[in-house]
Amino acid sequence: MRIGPIRFVTYLIAAMAVRSARSDDLEFRYEGDIHLLDEITGWVVADPCEGGCSESIRDGHFVLEWSGTGDLANYHYWLTRPPQIPPSLRWIEWRFRSNTQLSASCLWGDANLKVQLRRLFDVVFLYGDGATSFSGDDGVVGLNKSEFHTFRFESITPTRYRVSVDGLVFVLGSGGGENASSFIQLAGIAECGLPIINEWDFVRFGTISDGEEIVGTNPIVGVLDARRDLGIDRFTVTFDAPNYVYVGEIAVEVTDSLSGLAAPNNLVPVVINTWRREPPDPFDVEDDPRIVEIVLDRPLPFNATTRFTLSDEVNRVEYSFAPADANGTGTTDLSDVAYFQNCFGSSETAGLCGVFDLDRNGTVNHLDLADLLALMQGQ
Repeated sequence: MRIGPIRFVTYLIAAMAVRSARSDDLEFRYEGDIHLLDEITGWVVADPCEGGCSESIRDGHFVLEWSGTGDLANYHYWLTRPPQIPPSLRWIEWRFRSNTQLSASCLWGDANLKVQLRRLFDVVFLYGDGATSFSGDDGVVGLNKSEFHTFRFESITPTRYRVSVDGLVFVLGSGGGENASSFIQLAGIAECGLPIINEWDFVRFGTISDGEEIVGTNPIVGVLDARRDLGIDRFTVTFDAPNYVYVGEIAVEVTDSLSGLAAPNNLVPVVINTWRREPPDPFDVEDDPRIVEIVLDRPLPFNATTRFTLSDEVNRVEYSFAPADANGTGTTDLSDVAYFQNCFGSSETAGLCGVFDLDRNGTVNHLDLADLLALMQGQ
């Protein structure tokens, strides 16, 4: 491993542009609710948990913990062995939490997950608040140590791959020569200060296919009701197959509904996270791996049309608040005048009154009344 200047990506602020979302075919699930070395999991010990190391199942998670000096604990899973040939396009995903912090004195992480997939290889060194690549060239910082985070290794082509956390890509890499076998390894390392607690919620992998389309959204696309949909800063899209969407795959455009011009940048929401629902749970009907939640840094702006376009330029989502339309009918009529009367003299931030600030001067006043009357007359 070479440790050099790391190109860190700050969590929830920036992301690399990548290709369009593709669907997942699930082949394997380890859900952390039984011991990793139970024979039904398929995992084997590469380096045993010894010394100050202990293994347990806690709250449905596989936990590695060091209370004293210990050594590497390493667990191995074969994806394929010769003469088997693994698929070229494959994803590996894991959900992890730790109590440690990335620092100059802990460059190898307190845990890692290693992937070898034909021509592709990387080790993702994991910390409670970040992660780095095997080369030491790329990393992510700013993760919340108290939360689990979903990491994903994905082959883009047979010779290129990317690694992301919660939809944020922080590694783009390429592979070399063909490997005779393919595997993943899960490891914990007692080198970041004590005590160390690694929690693994799941490890999953599968193959990748293309061509998924959005078949539904919540809220439903179109004109929004300012009374019901006030302050929307997240929405969900449902694909026709289990899918994963990256932050950098979504372009956002805001067009002023009155002028038809692009809105100022300070009115354009920024996508800061994407969350894919967990695989179906028989006791939780809300879980569906086809559903992806897209999280914004601010609510959708009033009196504007906001378009979200995935990088494939096929899947688009469009929301709008029609000018001076408080009840989501798509037109300005007498029912909206009643709401306007209640908002007259209010600031733009006072509830749904922002939909009546037609000149965007921060208040609802006589100038907006003139525009309201013009809208009612179809001007």
